[in-house]
Amino acid sequence: AKTYFDFVLKLVLAVGIAFVLPVAVVLLNFVGVLRAKTILRSWRVAIIAIALFTAIATPAADVLSMFVLAVPMVALYFAAAGVAALHDLRTDRRAAALLAASPTELPLP
Repeated sequence: AKTYFDFVLKLVLAVGIAFVLPVAVVLLNFVGVLRAKTILRSWRVAIIAIALFTAIATPAADVLSMFVLAVPMVALYFAAAGVAALHDLRTDRRAAALLAASPTELPLP
């Protein structure tokens, strides 16, 4: 029973970490550390990292269980990139509006 409990605990922990990572990517975008361009530019590295993570995290040696975890992770990665792109677009529009509304010459003290 202890080995089964350890197995389930490790699997739940791995899946939990895997599905929280896109939230961390969006959080880094909202803070201003990552831009959507950077996220989308590194999609190949992300897919390789996801494939390696799922190969290590899945308990079975078959490819199907790896794909069952990898496909939602890839979809969530691109969904996080989409949310980041929308946030960047909104932030850039706000910055352009503030720049257009500000005076062209700054008063000197």
